[in-house]
Parts: sequence; C-alpha cells; structure tokens
Amino acid sequence: MESPREDWAIWDLTTRDGLKVEVKSAAYLQAWYHKADSKIGFNVSKRRGWDPQTGIEETIPSRHADVYVFAPLAHEEKATANPLNTNQWQFWVGPTSRLNTRKRSQKSISPASLRRELGEPGAPNEGLTWPELREHVERAVRKK
Repeated sequence: MESPREDWAIWDLTTRDGLKVEVKSAAYLQAWYHKADSKIGFNVSKRRGWDPQTGIEETIPSRHADVYVFAPLAHEEKATANPLNTNQWQFWVGPTSRLNTRKRSQKSISPASLRRELGEPGAPNEGLTWPELREHVERAVRKK
C-alpha cells in the first residue's frame, strides 16, 4: 500500500497489484477486566457500498474485496500481550468467492470454521505467520 486508506472505501486496503483486501481482526484478551477470554467471531456480512463522489449508496449488499484476511491476536497472557508484535497474531486468508458459497452463516465466521473451510494445502492449521501472509493473499485470489 502506498497511500493512506481511503476513508469511505468499502474494503480495507488495495495492494500494489490492485487486489482489494478486507481485514477482520479480533482478540481473546481485552484491555478491561473480564473473567474469561473473549469468544472470537468475525463479521463477514455483505454491505452496501457508498460513493463519496456522488453520495449514492448501492441498493444491493455485496462483498467488495477480492480476499479476506482474518487476524486474531492469539496471545492469551495479558501481562505480555503486545498487539504490535506480529508473532502474537495468527492469520487466515480466504477468497471472497469461498465466503459467498458458504452453506453456513453468511454473516459471521468463527476461527474453527476458518480452519475447516478456508484452510488450504501448505497452510498450517493454527494459522499463517506474518511473513507467510502476502504469499497466501496472492495465492488465494489466483485460486478463486
């Protein structure tokens, strides 16, 4: 990415190659007191895009990105959690086309479903690491 995110973009970032990427993040830990780790789920609902140039909103919701990156901060020890440490994150990548054909919920997806439904040969079941992410984003779109 070569410039800041567009405020009204319906996806999170565009790669140099023009891939539209939606990033969904979550964490088991929260800054406030909680008795147990948070249950993670990712909202993948279809949305209506809005054009800031015309002020017109789309009438039919859809998924606008080419690929989704799901990123749970998987570190579970509050005293040493550091969201800036990419080693504490896990990543799953899936093309939008796979989300569009899911038999289960079209509105949300859990980490267990990510492993089961978006896993690919060569990708570890516990998620990808930061250095592996770019390659898998590009591969996911090629396999659509």
